[in-house]
Amino acid sequence: MSLVVKSLSYLHPDKEPVFENLSFAIGNGEHVAIVGSNGAGKSTLLALAAGIFRPAAGEVITPDRLWLVPQQLGSYYHQTVAAVLAIEPKLQALGAILSGDAGQEHFDVLQNDWEIEEKLHLALQTWGLGHLSAGTLMAALSGGEKTKVFLAGMALFDPALILLDEPTNHLDLHSREQLCHFLQTTRATVVMVSHDRRLLNYADKTFELDRSAIEMYGGNYDFYAQQKMIQTAALQAQEAAHEKTLRQTQERSRHLAAQRQKKEARGRAEGKSGSLPRIIAGGLKSKAEQTTARSAELAREKSTAVAAGLQRVRAQLSQLQVLRIDLGASTLHPGKVLVDAKDLVLAMANARSGHHSASSCVRACACAYRAVTVRAKPPCSTC
Repeated sequence: MSLVVKSLSYLHPDKEPVFENLSFAIGNGEHVAIVGSNGAGKSTLLALAAGIFRPAAGEVITPDRLWLVPQQLGSYYHQTVAAVLAIEPKLQALGAILSGDAGQEHFDVLQNDWEIEEKLHLALQTWGLGHLSAGTLMAALSGGEKTKVFLAGMALFDPALILLDEPTNHLDLHSREQLCHFLQTTRATVVMVSHDRRLLNYADKTFELDRSAIEMYGGNYDFYAQQKMIQTAALQAQEAAHEKTLRQTQERSRHLAAQRQKKEARGRAEGKSGSLPRIIAGGLKSKAEQTTARSAELAREKSTAVAAGLQRVRAQLSQLQVLRIDLGASTLHPGKVLVDAKDLVLAMANARSGHHSASSCVRACACAYRAVTVRAKPPCSTC
């Protein structure tokens, strides 16, 4: 196995659990996509596997040759390319030796990696970064170049396990194609977190993560999405069945209540008329009340159980179903506000597919916005 997770738990600094008691294993050479809702702990799981975070309990077993391509790059801005790629000590040792310093400590650091400079240049060149040097500061690079520096680490170290955390966020189309080709050809074990469905479709398995469990699906993202659709349809059928049963149970309860009222009215009428002896009338009344009360209690219990089952099904459906808002045709003048949104995660389709964003027709990727205002505008030529 290339990655083994045993009874893993992780807590936020405020002691709120991210996930608890997770266990799973990923075999050598497998490509696995990790999916889950926002805040499920996908990036945290990769950081734990990379040794950046410490677990609250459990352990993660990984091979020695491991490489992480992180999502958040802000902490690396003041580092050099060599520092980010963890080869700065080797380059300094090589420089010292070539300058005539034959101290043993330099040879210990270099570990006979005499071609480290050439390997660095080749790795950077592989990802279109041949113009960079070991001393280039990350702050001087674009978002895509920063990501490609980390991707170059895959060529530099040939790791046995690669962890990819949203690797296509800042990449151009050519670099995305290059990454997809890499995933098709690499023999390394790959664990990836991404909103790029094309990338996730290079996975052999898909793991869905939540706080208390991780569920394995034996296929890529499209297979996973299909299985979720099947689950959703099954839950919707259960929801309809529960709703029907609940309606029938409530109708039965109303019918029993009406019957009880009729019997009580008839009993009062017979008691007043004296058609039955008082002792017999009293016994019949008591028996009728007990029978009716028991039937009503059974109906209430069944209604409560069905309502609880319906609530559970709806809770499961709420986790599976995607929020959809159909604005319809707007009659507002151009420039009027249609939607105000905050903390929005927006996935827009490729313009060639015929699906467009509400504000403009663009080729798009998964994007996160702190605040969005969509204004009315005339249809574009492709709409």
